[in-house]
Amino acid sequence: MPAVQAVLIDAVETHQQLYQEAMRWMYVPFAVRAGRTERDLAKWGEGLRFLISLSPVPALEACNTAMNYSDRYVAALRCVEALRLYAHGHGGRLPESLDNIAEVPIPQNPATGKPFPYKLEGEMALLDVAGPGNSAPWRWRITIRKPSAPPAPPAK
Repeated sequence: MPAVQAVLIDAVETHQQLYQEAMRWMYVPFAVRAGRTERDLAKWGEGLRFLISLSPVPALEACNTAMNYSDRYVAALRCVEALRLYAHGHGGRLPESLDNIAEVPIPQNPATGKPFPYKLEGEMALLDVAGPGNSAPWRWRITIRKPSAPPAPPAK
């Protein structure tokens, strides 16, 4: 067997093993798997064999980041809807803490596995949606609009 063929066969096998190593963390919550792929792949070492086989990892990490983005967005929207539901049942007032909301379950931030930071400033609530690593966090400002007076009946 020529040396080039042996190297390429080894590279294909290594590629398949690396791909399986990266894919096994794909459906684990982001807060649990964050950085796990890099730690697991570090044991494979360096060199041409490793570099040739590493091609699928950036694409998988981009997929993970995109999935986390949408998971965070949906979880944050669920928090906003919970705030609206709380305000509806409490005279238009927002809660002091997300822990005060008993009407519906409050999701945790999928990127961190912890509750979303929430602060009430007067009649405005601030919900911080932190992302993974060094990504910029989102800050949502939530206010509840007071209902306007019903229109006056037409004069006869």
